[in-house]
Amino acid sequence: MKHIALTSLIILLVIIGVFVLFQMREALILLAAGFALSAALTPAVDRQVARGMSRTQAIGLVFGSTLLAIVGGVIVFGTLAAGEFALALDELPTWYEQTRRALVDGGGFGSRTAAMLPPLFQAVDEFATADLAVLGALALDVALRTITLTALALAVVVFGFYWLLDQQRFERLWLSLLPPATRITARALYDQVIAEVGVSMRSGVLVVAFTLFSLLALLAISGVPGATLLAIFGGIAMVVPLLGPLLGLTPIAVVAFAQSPTTGVLVTTFAAVLIAVAKLVVTPRVQRDGARVNPVLVVLLIMVLAELAGLLWIIFAPPLAAALQAATRVLTADRAALNAPSDKVAQLEDALLALEARSKEAAPSPQFADMLKRARSLVDEAEEQLISQPQS
Repeated sequence: MKHIALTSLIILLVIIGVFVLFQMREALILLAAGFALSAALTPAVDRQVARGMSRTQAIGLVFGSTLLAIVGGVIVFGTLAAGEFALALDELPTWYEQTRRALVDGGGFGSRTAAMLPPLFQAVDEFATADLAVLGALALDVALRTITLTALALAVVVFGFYWLLDQQRFERLWLSLLPPATRITARALYDQVIAEVGVSMRSGVLVVAFTLFSLLALLAISGVPGATLLAIFGGIAMVVPLLGPLLGLTPIAVVAFAQSPTTGVLVTTFAAVLIAVAKLVVTPRVQRDGARVNPVLVVLLIMVLAELAGLLWIIFAPPLAAALQAATRVLTADRAALNAPSDKVAQLEDALLALEARSKEAAPSPQFADMLKRARSLVDEAEEQLISQPQS
């Protein structure tokens, strides 16, 4: 009866814990994003510290440079994208009427579809006489979402900054809360997760940046309209495994072929080559220090993050997958280590046997004999601990 009650209590506590974590999912995602940011910038901070700079100055320099790069990129690409969007709005009436006439001239299903579309003057009149309250609510919603996004980004940066600043203190604190028997495994797990998440974040940023700038140069030289918007979409699409290259290439091909067949073939071919270089050359080079992330796991995490937090957070799916893989690898290795004697203990055993054999050849001093006896006692105790340690 007590066993049933204890089991029921554990199940109830687990359900309550899951519910609490679900209610706090936004805060947890923010903490995870800040943690990933600090993991990505840790090597740069360590390099500056190795050159003689204080840790506080190194963190300030690295975070300041990163913020300047991000803000500068947002301003430059935001300005270009806004200009292209405004130009697209100017061209929209012409494109709308041309498309409608082409459908009418094509006959068949296209003609029936065009019949459902209002003429240009009617569409413009309906838009101009639309409820101003609806348009105002839409503008307010966009403004509020922009402010919220900015606040979230600042929260991630602040958490990542303070995590790096007091990293050693945080590590000692949470390790001190664990039982002594689990601290070695927990420390190895933490170090592995930090390393894998950092590699995943840095490689993802570099691949997205390479794809974005290379596609922007290609589309700008080719004169394809909406070059900045297409390049931004193509770069961000590289975060998605397996389908990312296809997602990034499809709108480029559609817009390029709308210009002319020759432009479509050339631009699509060169864009495919650039995306292939990013996927097959750049990605392996920047990920050589880390393990390969399972693409199926990334896709599953993308769906989960999109459902729980929105599409914006899917960019953190690869580092989260890297963290899960690193944790699984460390825990699996730890379990395997528990199932066999430690290599170091075996080496100590061999060395101790050699010393004992030598001591039998000649009478050792009492001090050496006492040290040998204590060493044998310690090695035997270590072997007993390995054998008797509970398997999990």
